Amino acid sequence: MSTTFLTDSTANATPLTLDSALSAQVQVLGDALREKGWTVSSAESCTGGGVAFAFTSVAGSSDWFNQSWVTYSNDAKQSILGVTEQTLKEYGAVSKQTVIEMENTKRKLNRCLAAIATKYVNTLLALRLLT
Repeated sequence: MSTTFLTDSTANATPLTLDSALSAQVQVLGDALREKGWTVSSAESCTGGGVAFAFTSVAGSSDWFNQSWVTYSNDAKQSILGVTEQTLKEYGAVSKQTVIEMENTKRKLNRCLAAIATKYVNTLLALRLLT
């Protein structure tokens, strides 16, 4: 059984917007990436797509933002990001070890030069040269 949710009204819709200070920071990051000819990809967990939202809220981000994976469940972390069951059991989903495994997989898949991972929110930013 499936349920379909439809609406034809946008009268009460409020668009999501990015805080102006954060938007300015993302713009600076995007300009630097564009200048270097790099792109960024994100692998997120606890942030639930917040990094991708911040990036795509800036006009022209398609020049430097490549893609994002939101893997909130442990199953998704394993099947999409390559995190091992052993790591999740031993260290937990929000751990340095989990982020390292997320980083290693995404760097390989994206042929990245460098990757930046934040420890506590399981966010990975993978930078690569545009080809």
